[in-house]
Amino acid sequence: MNHDDRKKLLTRWLPLLVGIGVAALSLIQWRVLDALEDAHVERTIQSDAEKLEGEISARVKMQAQSLVRMARRWEIQGKPTREAWEEDARLYFEHFPGFQGITWVDDSYRIGWINPLKGNEAAEGLYLGFEKRRLRAMEEARRLREARITPPIELVQGGKGIIIFAPIFTGGRFTGFIDGVFRTQVFLGSMLGNIAPGYFVSISCEGEEIYRRGEVAESAAKWGRERTVTLYGVDWRVRLAPTRSLLAGMRSDADEAMLAAGFAMALIFGLTVRFAQNARRAEEEIRRLNAELETKVEERTRELIEAQEQLVRREKLSILGQLSGSVGHELRNPLGVMSNAVYFLRMVLADADETTKEYLEIIMKEIDNSQRIITDLLDFARTRAPQTRMVTAGELVEQSLGRCTIPECVALRSEVPETLPPLRIDPLQMGQVLQNLITNAVQAMPNGGALRVSARRVLSSEFGVLSSNLEAETLDP
Repeated sequence: MNHDDRKKLLTRWLPLLVGIGVAALSLIQWRVLDALEDAHVERTIQSDAEKLEGEISARVKMQAQSLVRMARRWEIQGKPTREAWEEDARLYFEHFPGFQGITWVDDSYRIGWINPLKGNEAAEGLYLGFEKRRLRAMEEARRLREARITPPIELVQGGKGIIIFAPIFTGGRFTGFIDGVFRTQVFLGSMLGNIAPGYFVSISCEGEEIYRRGEVAESAAKWGRERTVTLYGVDWRVRLAPTRSLLAGMRSDADEAMLAAGFAMALIFGLTVRFAQNARRAEEEIRRLNAELETKVEERTRELIEAQEQLVRREKLSILGQLSGSVGHELRNPLGVMSNAVYFLRMVLADADETTKEYLEIIMKEIDNSQRIITDLLDFARTRAPQTRMVTAGELVEQSLGRCTIPECVALRSEVPETLPPLRIDPLQMGQVLQNLITNAVQAMPNGGALRVSARRVLSSEFGVLSSNLEAETLDP
């Protein structure tokens, strides 16, 4: 396969390659955004799981410490009267939600006092050592002299619950417990009501679920988190997973929209390349047809063009004849009168103030500009054959500069070597060209600058050519 065949093959498949490339870039960008979004969601869920763990630990410890404080007052002040103890328990019961009841258990593990009694009648005088998990928690609390909590147990009042035991030692002798009874669903529900909203929450202890909030989400397998909270000798396993609505709020549809937009752009780019190729081929065909048509038209209309030029010359001569008299008489004569009037005013007002002289100068400049415009207009209308003669470059430049008004703020520098050969040109036409260039350069520097005119000879294999350079350097105002 030669170079032309490979080029044709590449041109043919270029739109498809461009579309695939843009689609691949869009897919990579989508994967990156999706990974970043997953990382953000994971960090958010991990942070909420840690907050939930901290809240559970803090709330349970707060409840346990309230019981410990009751036990410490008993140890310091001695056994209170039943009425004083019940009043104290009532205050705790009212200010710390979640209590099913607060009891005093004597050193034989029997419930002595209970508050409130209503709803807890079945527990009055009950021996708590009848169940091994209660007994284990009490024995550990007594041995370690610190609060202990039971795993979820069946309450004698009915339902599932947990008990926190705070041991009492009076004068170094064990005298019983202050314990708090909590229904797990009520206790944890009041504690976690406003914690981690929008999440499915499950709390288990020793393989038994003691609390559940919300429904298991489809996202639990991917986004679910588990934390273990050790509280007073018992491990609670906390499971947390975002619900579908919460996960939808965490994630954005921007990445999918961007992927769809990327595929659309890939299709657009591919079609654009294809349309551009078709347009280029059509343009080349049109160019070829135009070239053929131009050749035929040029061959067939050369004589018509020559005839048209003759007609245009005659028309211009006719227009020139009409304009010459009217312009010269109607415009130049009044301008001449105005110029003489300004000259007379300058003589009469030789001692006038600077403002008057400035305005007279402005009037004179505008008269000169009007004269130049009229001259340019007549030269434009006049068509004549060049009248060539030998002229040096220095003479041509000097005459052109002499016809132009160079402000004082423009520094002029002419660099025309005397060794340049003379030129066979029409000095009037070429001088007008240089005069226009110099005027344009001066007008381009309203704040002043430097104007440099130079000429040099350029040699070719057939003939010599004079090259003139016109440079304008603008100064800072």
